[in-house]
Amino acid sequence: MASLQMEHLLREIENELQGEENAEEQHVRGGKRKQEGASTSKMQRNKKKKEMRKNLKDAPVVKRVRGRMHIQRDEVQRPEVRSKGMNFSVLSQSTDEGKKGKKTNVSDSDDAFESPPRDFINKEGVVKPKRKKQPKKRAFKELKHEYKSLYNRSSPHVIVQAIAKFNDKQREEVISIGFGAMLHLYITELPSKLGYWVVDNFDPRSCTMKVSGDIRVHVTDEDVENALGFPRGEEAVVKKHKHEKSELAVEWRKVFGGKEKITPSEVATAMINCKEGGEWFIRHFVVLLISSLIENTKSGYINYQFINCLRDTKAVKRMNWCEYVISALVEKKLEWEEAKDKAFTGPLLFLVVFYVDRMVVYTKRTVIRKWPALIGWTTPLLRDREKTDIEASGFGLGYLDDKVNKKTSNVEEIRTDACEVHQSQGEDATEHCETST
Repeated sequence: MASLQMEHLLREIENELQGEENAEEQHVRGGKRKQEGASTSKMQRNKKKKEMRKNLKDAPVVKRVRGRMHIQRDEVQRPEVRSKGMNFSVLSQSTDEGKKGKKTNVSDSDDAFESPPRDFINKEGVVKPKRKKQPKKRAFKELKHEYKSLYNRSSPHVIVQAIAKFNDKQREEVISIGFGAMLHLYITELPSKLGYWVVDNFDPRSCTMKVSGDIRVHVTDEDVENALGFPRGEEAVVKKHKHEKSELAVEWRKVFGGKEKITPSEVATAMINCKEGGEWFIRHFVVLLISSLIENTKSGYINYQFINCLRDTKAVKRMNWCEYVISALVEKKLEWEEAKDKAFTGPLLFLVVFYVDRMVVYTKRTVIRKWPALIGWTTPLLRDREKTDIEASGFGLGYLDDKVNKKTSNVEEIRTDACEVHQSQGEDATEHCETST
């Protein structure tokens, strides 16, 4: 307010003096100006100036520039921003102390004339500093393109759809050979980016999976049993050589017209048609299971090199199918290393289930842990887990949990649940498989 009053007074002085000068010029031009009147007018003006100067003791220095009165800007301090309102401090050089060279609220530094940093002042007059801009969180659609996708020739959807159509007798046959956990399989597709990571980080030479940092997890046939619930007996599963003749293989191909290239859909149809179960139902089931989930071919046709082991179907439960999965994993990973742009034909389902069960992100589980680990997981849940890992800066960054304890799980409940679930859901399970694919 003081600054505004001073500027107002200075404008009045300037306007008054300018008006008197204009009046004098008019008198001179008209030839009516007298010497005495001119001198008297000049004395009055000087007297008036002195009086106004005394009244403006604290006013800034005023000088005449081109006939006008101006405030010297270098002698007026700029406004300072404070917490409540604006406060203007005026520098004065008219005091005696100022004339003697003493400083009176004057700073010779250029910093005194720099504008202070701008802060936000709310209605209450409280200064709030500006918030720093937070880095924009990248969307999942942008992040997922930074991860490679795995090309997988086979998919579990064929066998999942077929299992959903089993009757009670067929379910009992599956449980009798030790594969009852497969009745809980609802994974029709596997996430490609998570799939690439688990395959790429599996070392076939040491049979380990590299997770967070330099931590390596040894993968054994016990892990296969905990993840998929396959039988882990004492007898080995032996595959026949490519050119080795097999009477059972020839007899099995006759079911499909004697041709060698048989698709998974054809085997699924033949299996479902065995309404009473029996030996051929078991053979069809095991061949389709291994070809779809464990060891498929690059062409996509059925792999039946191990069919000689199925001559005695009662011995299926005594075989070590978990060790067979590990052998197939090592063999197929070595093949994939030579051409990573080609399809991976190994047990991808096992690697994915093993990873999501043992590696926990954000110290919490989205699926209740059961034995075997695949129970409870579905295609949408696996996709959500893939998204969670990518948004959490990548795969393998959670904490490594212990193996699921089979002793604390009631294996008999798996048999009961399997029958009850498929009896009660029936068509609903089929619809679930169809919508997932």
